[in-house]
Amino acid sequence: MRKGVSPIIATVILIAITVSIAFIIFSSASDFLTQLSPPADCTGVFLKLGIYKSNSGYTLEVTNEGNKEIEGFNLIISDESLGESDLINIPMNVKFGQSASQEIEIKRSLDGKDLFLVPIINNIQDSPVPCADAFAKKVKVIN
Repeated sequence: MRKGVSPIIATVILIAITVSIAFIIFSSASDFLTQLSPPADCTGVFLKLGIYKSNSGYTLEVTNEGNKEIEGFNLIISDESLGESDLINIPMNVKFGQSASQEIEIKRSLDGKDLFLVPIINNIQDSPVPCADAFAKKVKVIN
């Protein structure tokens, strides 16, 4: 009498091992592939912008003077006294040659904080990507 694993059970085990290995490779490779997405070409981005304080909160006003469509902004709120910084994503579509304004929800005061706006534009693959930090614009809150 022969003892061993039946061919059906062996096949099922081999398929399970193959699927597990494929999942591990896919999950690690997908993180790597997102890092390889082409960066945004922000050389044509020229903006005039301001943040205005009102009774109801803060309003961001943007004039797009460049030749790229803006998909939104990352607002970086930096407080050097505490060594902290926050990032707020502001979805705001501004076509080139146009102006737009939008209220932004900020739950705390911006007094004494350094504010930087980083534009978000579409890359070659038409995916929204923030520009490099070199394209960040320092903004002051106007009362």
